[in-house]
Amino acid sequence: MDKQKIAQVVEAVSSGRYTEKQLLVLYKNAEEIGVTDVLEAIRLRMRVHSPSAATRAFGARDDEARSRLEEVWKTISPLITLQNNKVGNGVKTGGGRIAGDRHIDVYISYKNAKNVGVFLALEQESAESELIAKVGHYATGRNKFKEGKDFPMSEFELAVEEFKRLIMEISAPNTSSAR
Repeated sequence: MDKQKIAQVVEAVSSGRYTEKQLLVLYKNAEEIGVTDVLEAIRLRMRVHSPSAATRAFGARDDEARSRLEEVWKTISPLITLQNNKVGNGVKTGGGRIAGDRHIDVYISYKNAKNVGVFLALEQESAESELIAKVGHYATGRNKFKEGKDFPMSEFELAVEEFKRLIMEISAPNTSSAR
């Protein structure tokens, strides 16, 4: 398939010229010949206009984000004492997703006995917006503070390294303050 034809198909998908059933057939065909631009256009169109069908066809909207965070958690968990984590272990759904303000909002976190915490989140405001990674460092209680940094997904590994650095710092025995 030449670039011009691909662009025409992507435009047709984006403008809504295909029914849900036609999109699924087109998706299968594009997948067989490896036309990623068409695949992405179909996934986006269906996530926005047919979310239930998109979930049936492609899985939950946050499957990939959850999977990425699960991998990070697997590499970090052997390095820290998990029973000291006051906020629970594993990937969790964020408040933005629960409230309906975010298309994707999942995170992993750790909070020590001195109420100092760190998190790595993956958030996407809408199906059309970019997925971003967020690393946050905070404390609750008397010594309250909150800091954070956003990373584009092209810099996800930098976000992971920052999260690892912070979690190692606050999970170390006898940590007085991680700030």
